[in-house]
Formats: sequence, structure tokens, C-alpha cells
Amino acid sequence: MMTNSRKSAVMYVTILLLLAAAVAIGGLCVPTAAQAETGDIYTQDFTSATAVNADFAAYYQLKMGAGSSRTVVGDSAHSDTNYYVSGGELIRHPLDDDIFTSETHTTDSFAILTLTKRQYVNFDLSVEYKMGAGTDFWPVVAFRQQEEGKYFLETGAGVFVQKEGAVTLWGSDVDGIGGPYEKSVQNYSRDSWHTLRIRLDGIDLSVWLDNGASPAFTRKLPLSAFKRGYISLISVNNESRFRNLTVTELAVQAVSGNTPQAPVQSADTEDSLDNMAQAVDRIEELAGHTAQSQPAKKKGCGSAAAATAFPLATIVLVGTIVLVGIRKKAQSYEK
Repeated sequence: MMTNSRKSAVMYVTILLLLAAAVAIGGLCVPTAAQAETGDIYTQDFTSATAVNADFAAYYQLKMGAGSSRTVVGDSAHSDTNYYVSGGELIRHPLDDDIFTSETHTTDSFAILTLTKRQYVNFDLSVEYKMGAGTDFWPVVAFRQQEEGKYFLETGAGVFVQKEGAVTLWGSDVDGIGGPYEKSVQNYSRDSWHTLRIRLDGIDLSVWLDNGASPAFTRKLPLSAFKRGYISLISVNNESRFRNLTVTELAVQAVSGNTPQAPVQSADTEDSLDNMAQAVDRIEELAGHTAQSQPAKKKGCGSAAAATAFPLATIVLVGTIVLVGIRKKAQSYEK
């Protein structure tokens, strides 16, 4: 006959197995050290290169689709790095290696700074940015990226404002986001500082510009984009500046589905991306980096609706072994 201690052990293991089953069915994501907790607030004032390098990983990408080279954030304009901090600002540092086309004022070389201290599913983010006049492309906030140091068309998606004031979402085909989707705002100055606020709750994306009373842009993302990932600050020009970054972790709740949303009408501006846009898989530089060529690599919990496979398997395996052992021992006593 089993003792009370053995009955308790059986009950304990049974609870473990039931919990594991709930994780598998319900989509609970087992936390890891790289994940933020609900209500967690991260702030970065960009006053210390040491502090920035502790929380972020800096990368330089010579050309879209090329491998990203790991670098660091420098502490002055004399630093030979693609980003440096000065006066509370994160500043893009033009390098001699940058691919720059003077006729079109565009660059093909990108500076990427990934927040590696945390990973997020849902968040409310605020950051100030300045575009600069030297190149036509943009400072970008990328989110739900599955790998650090990647361009926003390779994984996740990016939000930015074009030089004439079109708030834009453009994302990876791998994650099913696509685009670009854009909406114009009035009286935008590319040479001024602006405040960008991004709130992502499940699949609902809202973007505010300069503390407006209502969102300047909203869009419902596909379910395939509902996952935990990195946030990155990306300079797609040679003069981007960022300051006063704040990210607040929001609670994660189940998402049941979404109604297909019609494309946002293209902005009627000189730098509208509508004519430039093409499927990412057709961009020569991204060959080998799209859904048709390989699956996106996952880190952390990956899909927010899926369980963490390794910890779950470990719980089930250990629990099963213990339970079998207890049952055999109990049977021997009964004999």
C-alpha cells in the first residue's frame, strides 16, 4: 500500500504533467532571461557608451542582405565605429566603407543597434529621432526580429517616416508582413527632431508622431507576426540620430484571428515607396534570406502562441520517469 509521501509524489508529478499539457495546448511561453516581464520599463538616455554596449549589440551591414559585422558603439565622434554617443544622442557615424550614391543621396550601408537585454512580444515604445539631410533614407525602429543585427526586411518589420512625412510600415515576407504601407502627415520637417511612439498589442499596431492626440498610422498585422523578438534602431542613412528611448512591456494575451485588411493608400509624395516596393524575395541582395529559401531562425520563445519546446520536453520526460519509478516501487510494496 502506498504511503502518504508516495501519494504526494504521484500527485506532484501529475500536476507537472498537466501543466506541461496546458502549456502545449494554451500557448503559454516559458520565460527566459532575455524576455521582459509585463510592466517592465526599459529606458536608455544614450549618455554612456559603456551602458549602451552592455544592453545592445551594434552591427554594420555594408549592403542589404550581406552578413552583418559585429562592432561597438563609440564614445565620441573620433571613434571609428558606425554609431557613437554624444550629449545624450546615439549618432550614426559615416564611414569610408559606406556605399553612397551622391546622385540619388542614398546609401546601401546600414548601422544596426539591437536591444539584446530584452525580447518583446507586446510593447509601448517611445524614441526621439532626427533624419538629417545628407541622405534620403530613414531612421527605423524594427521589432519582433528573430535574430539580432538584421535589417528589417530580413526579419520582423520596421516603422519609419519618409523624408516628406509618410509614416510607413515595411516588413519581412518571412514573417508575412510585407508592405510598404504608408500614410502621409502634414508639415513634416526632415531636419527637425521628432518623437515616434509605437504601440504593438497582439497584432494591433498603432504609431503616433510628435505626441499627436490620435495615431498617425494603424494596421492589423498577420498572425504569423505574433511572436517574441528583438527591437532594433536602424540607420538607413548616414546621419540618423536617436535619443530618449523608453520601452514598456505589455501583457500578452491570446490572439484568435484577424480579418484581412486592405492596403493603405500610397502617399502622394516624391519619395513614396509604392513604386519602389517589390516582394523581398525579388530583391537580389536578399537572395537566400527569404521564406522561399529558408525558414527564419528562432530565438527565445519564437512564436508567442507556442510553448518553449526544450523546457516542455524536459518537464514531460523527467515527470514521466519519476512517475514510472514511483509506480514500480508502489507495486513492489503491494506484493
